[in-house]
Amino acid sequence: MHSQGPHLRVLAPLLTNTELLSLDDEPEACMPRGPWPSERASSTNAQAGYHGANVLSTDDSIGLACAAARELSLDTEDATLLHQRASVLVMLPRAGVVARVEPARDMELAKRLVAVARAFERCGSPTVRLVQPERQPLVFDAGAVTLWVRLSPVTREPRDHHTLGRLARSVRDTTRAFIRTAGDALPRLDPFQQASSWLAYLEDAPALIDTGRARALRERYNELVGRWRAQASVDRFGEALVHGDLHRDNVIMTAAGPVLIDLELSGVGPASWDLTPIYSAIRRYGTHPSKLLSFMDGYGAAPPDAAEMSLSCDIYELFAAVWAARCRHQSPRMAREADIRFAAVIGGGPPERGPRWSLL
Repeated sequence: MHSQGPHLRVLAPLLTNTELLSLDDEPEACMPRGPWPSERASSTNAQAGYHGANVLSTDDSIGLACAAARELSLDTEDATLLHQRASVLVMLPRAGVVARVEPARDMELAKRLVAVARAFERCGSPTVRLVQPERQPLVFDAGAVTLWVRLSPVTREPRDHHTLGRLARSVRDTTRAFIRTAGDALPRLDPFQQASSWLAYLEDAPALIDTGRARALRERYNELVGRWRAQASVDRFGEALVHGDLHRDNVIMTAAGPVLIDLELSGVGPASWDLTPIYSAIRRYGTHPSKLLSFMDGYGAAPPDAAEMSLSCDIYELFAAVWAARCRHQSPRMAREADIRFAAVIGGGPPERGPRWSLL
């Protein structure tokens, strides 16, 4: 571990005076769970089969997952719902496969997942693999399905921040040369793609969010799009095929080492984007800033200044707020969290003065 001293200037904007005096004494804090599902238990509402606009029921999701598996001659016995939020995960235990099911309106997302997963595999990056990738995605009238190798975790212990940093560095280093030869064949990182889709959904769903709030989110979205397009294209760490949502819930510790899952935001873009979740975790979720030093030690570089990461954090947090609004029907806790996140991204005050966001 490198010395903390030289980096206190960088951390200072993220620390209170007390924290500056006790960098070695902080409690462990978790990275946020992002709005992208990993292999976690499904919610009560998901198990009940919530029916809403553009939302697949539990039975429909399992049916699509099984239909896709049969196309690839995989065993569908004992198919079980794992997780249901914006997309659905279904376990196929006999086949050793996890199926991801997208509603019909998100079929392009399934195609994007396949493209980036195949690119990561060609690069030898430590990411989850598709089953028979040349035959995916499997498209049906009601939705699209991607089938993934089920990973067997060797530990349930939290992934440490140094490991996350090493993963981010590995992804950067294994993909940098590849993207120079792949040209335009790979999807670009678009941090607004899903937010745009879900905003459009919210604007047509007054039962989830009132018109004024939807309008405020759209205005914030348009502002951030303009700022993102105007910023310099040169990144201090260069371009890479970035994961897009690199936090601890998107890592599974296997016998072969840590593996990244949930690739829906992946694309070619500034390598520094994969640092965004740790900065956002400090700003919003209460992660201690000293964890950034551990992450950057694994990454092999000094941490960028907080101001340099501010725009990326604003975009990432808007996405998290829109996602929470999109899923607010699933529980009272989710509805409360959606309100907290809305106030934070629209209110415009310093992040450290607002209430902490919760892990969902």
